[in-house]
Amino acid sequence: MKDNELRGVILQKYYERRRSPLSMFKENDFDPQISKEDILHISEQLSQHHLIDWKPIKNGARLVDGGGKITADGIDVIENKGKNSSIQIHIPQSININNSNGVQIGNDNTQTLTILSQDNLQLFKKIESTVNNELSTSAEKEEILSKLKALESSLGKPSCVSSYQKFIGAIANHMTILAPFIPALTQLIK
Repeated sequence: MKDNELRGVILQKYYERRRSPLSMFKENDFDPQISKEDILHISEQLSQHHLIDWKPIKNGARLVDGGGKITADGIDVIENKGKNSSIQIHIPQSININNSNGVQIGNDNTQTLTILSQDNLQLFKKIESTVNNELSTSAEKEEILSKLKALESSLGKPSCVSSYQKFIGAIANHMTILAPFIPALTQLIK
């Protein structure tokens, strides 16, 4: 992820916690995860541009942690989708549309659009049905169906490729029955 995208994701997280006195983030507060080093580095950048009030925790000269709170300027940047910022910020937005045909949404390069057509919904239902009918152990079924649901809900998001890889890993021992679905799934994550 580029710095301008990291800035958008991290500033968005500060915005979500704007009513908290001070926010400290861990890697798993983000999906996909962001390294602690990146969280601290980007928080420093946001502070330099007065988008957050930042309280660094250092060990000597080394930055080891910190906490922050979004400022009024930071709130304005989020609510105006990154416009009028003194630093380049990409504010992520996602729109999911299900069971619709002929939908058109404008795109100014700040939105991710996921359209699950009737065919795509049927694809996920067919995979689920095949797993339920062809696999004998409930533990395997649960794992594969869990990964399938995660993949379906991640379409159009940065975590989609990771979810796809996890799903493929989970079905590795059952390729003979699930391989016919792989080309269609691959088309969805492009």
